[in-house]
Amino acid sequence: MPIWKEINALNGYISISVKPYFPPESLGTYTVIEGEPKNISLRAFANPPEIDYMWKYPVGVTRSPRLVQHKHLLTIAEAKRTDSGEYTVTARNSYGDFATSVSFELDVTYPPAILSLTPTQTVEEGDVAEFVCAADGNPFTEETIRWDLPDRAGGLPLWENRREIIVDESAMTSTLRVHYAGREEAGRVVCSAGNGIRDLVRTRSSRLVVNHGPSIVKSRELSKYAVQRGNPAYLACRAVFVPNDAEFSWHMETDTRSKKVHPTDPNRGESVLETIHVWRRRSYIRRKEQKLVHLI
Repeated sequence: MPIWKEINALNGYISISVKPYFPPESLGTYTVIEGEPKNISLRAFANPPEIDYMWKYPVGVTRSPRLVQHKHLLTIAEAKRTDSGEYTVTARNSYGDFATSVSFELDVTYPPAILSLTPTQTVEEGDVAEFVCAADGNPFTEETIRWDLPDRAGGLPLWENRREIIVDESAMTSTLRVHYAGREEAGRVVCSAGNGIRDLVRTRSSRLVVNHGPSIVKSRELSKYAVQRGNPAYLACRAVFVPNDAEFSWHMETDTRSKKVHPTDPNRGESVLETIHVWRRRSYIRRKEQKLVHLI
């Protein structure tokens, strides 16, 4: 708005010259999404109204066909994140040797990209597992990076009392710590990054390996076998353990003409004992954890 006055004196007018003035509502921060255009108008008022404008760009930003200035108007085509920074406009008219300068911030927003994620981590059962996910995006807040353990029943929210998430906004990182890691936490660890720009969400996966001792799988299928007298019996002992280097041992509380143990199947965590010619009506095989398998 004009801030000069014309005073009626005698039968004429007295014109008061005023240096350029920028309305405060035109100042502040301007936001644009990367790749989109933006027009920024910083029109000043003065008397005389003929104003010359001079623009100063942030360090590292140079004039190009993408950035066009015409008097008080700056037009940005296909904004880049490197266009962000402080811009300064100087307005000058013929009122003496005075000029008015104002500055504003240009904030170019863009969806995040995941830069790195801690690779596969192996911990002992009961230890702390830690994963760090780094991203680059604008804006970046505490909610930009989210974590999930999709292979665990209930996912991450179910185990809130044993998890800790630390966000460093300046470094754009999020750290996930799982305290007292158990075998149920083993599996994929997923880092997701999104800040609402274009509704894009990036994901990256790592893996948590939790070492633990053998635990024999107890099921009806594996606990009882029936064979005809005089025929060989094939008995399976299946266990869950990490790492995959456990040794199976067998003990038979019976006499057989011969027996042999087949090589351990590492994919199933299984050992198979072949007994040849079962003679007794009932036999017992004792295996780890003192579990009895009945032969009928």
